[in-house]
Amino acid sequence: MKNNKDDKAINAGEQTPEVLLRNIQILDKEVIEFSVENMVIAEPGVIKEMDISFEPDENKYAIGYIKPKVLDEENVRQSFSKIDKTVTILSLLYGVRDWTPKMFRIETSATRIMKPQDLIRVDDAFKLISARMNNEESEVYFRAVEWYRHGINSKSQFNSFLAFYNAIELVSDGYIYKNTNQK
Repeated sequence: MKNNKDDKAINAGEQTPEVLLRNIQILDKEVIEFSVENMVIAEPGVIKEMDISFEPDENKYAIGYIKPKVLDEENVRQSFSKIDKTVTILSLLYGVRDWTPKMFRIETSATRIMKPQDLIRVDDAFKLISARMNNEESEVYFRAVEWYRHGINSKSQFNSFLAFYNAIELVSDGYIYKNTNQK
């Protein structure tokens, strides 16, 4: 494979775990830094269940940090999933929007300044989910809440409707249906 200048270019396209790993390696980082749209934070805080810490930047926008155990595709994929689940719960509880790696700046307009106790509430939500749901139920729950997040973040009413419909369908088909038909 030829080594050209494009091999070292940061990929600003769709952020998948593979793209994120490549970008982190290009930047020679050991930690994933990400911004959360509509999230301002007053002081540093941690979500222990996900090993994610947040610090304010110069404008008090929340910058999240997670350190994969090893910088390989599987560990970055797990970290990517943890970030996504955390932002999903933050979206459900506090109305934050989406996240992006810090190398790509998000324009944000925050309506609420988060405090460490808000992050503790997110931690408590993760503990409650893991205590009350098995892995299959938890997976269905997070997929449904992710669709909900897509619905509230969509700029199109039709796309919002489809996302909300998918959320309801996931819960009814993947969780309620299986629990009511088990004997």
